[in-house]
This record gives sequence, C-alpha cells and structure tokens, in this order.
Amino acid sequence: MDFDPDGKRLPIKIDTTSNGEFVPTPLTPAEQRANHHAMELVGNAARRIGLSRRKFVISSAGSAATLLAFNKAHGAVGGFFDLHPDSAYDLATLKSQPG
Repeated sequence: MDFDPDGKRLPIKIDTTSNGEFVPTPLTPAEQRANHHAMELVGNAARRIGLSRRKFVISSAGSAATLLAFNKAHGAVGGFFDLHPDSAYDLATLKSQPG
C-alpha cells in the first residue's frame, strides 16, 4: 500500500514520537527549519533532474538531498553527514560515495 503517492513526505525526517504514555517534546526551531529546508531542497532537486517528486523521494538522491539539508540546518551545532554536495542531483555521484 502506498501511503504517499505524491511524495509529500521526506525519506528521512526529524520528528517527535510517543508511545502514548507521555506527550512528546516539541521540535526545536532548528529541527523545524531542517525539515522545512529538506522539503524545499527535495522539491527543487526533483525538478532539476526531471523526476516526479514521488520518484525522487524514494530514490537514494532523495535521501541524499534530505541529509544535505539537515547538514545545512544543523551545521552550527554539529551533526554532519558525509555527502558530496551534488549527491542530490546526480545518481552517479551518489553511487560513487565511499562506504
């Protein structure tokens, strides 16, 4: 079953969660900015390489774009994902990443 046919979700997201026993801690402003920036970057990257948002979100480039956005949003407070800046736009670049 496809719960996101339009690709409106991020492949990776910063979110709060709860098992119902407590109220989850709200996202910090930095975490909210990270998710917002990731949504923008995913949409822009999908258009740039000519994929539908849905196809882009489920690709490795969609995950790379999300992590690159998180890097930008959290760069001042740590948190770093080792990705080439073009990974969100070029599947060949992403496949050549170490590890």
